Amino acid sequence: MRVKRVLLTGMSGTGKTSVLSLLRARGFKTVDTDYGGWTERVDVPGEPQSKEWLWREDRMARLLSTEDAEVLFVSGAARNQTKFYSEFDHERTTRTERIRRSLPKSSA
Repeated sequence: MRVKRVLLTGMSGTGKTSVLSLLRARGFKTVDTDYGGWTERVDVPGEPQSKEWLWREDRMARLLSTEDAEVLFVSGAARNQTKFYSEFDHERTTRTERIRRSLPKSSA
């Protein structure tokens, strides 16, 4: 059975981490790309004084090729996330209350 992969994305403060916490408490596999080495700080092309956080593409590729759960919820927002859109079954921009109302009960 293929893992269903869901990307929760949105601007800072929209509730991605809160939603992931609720999903994790219900038994789902979750990855918050803001923590745990999923991103790296790099120079912004054409702006030598500026830096940005991008997903570590090697780690994301490995994660998204892993088949160890029925559903995988990933959260984050980085410019290079678009490279992985085809690997996700669903992409949701977080609006905390709307998502909380639609959360599945559990992974069982």
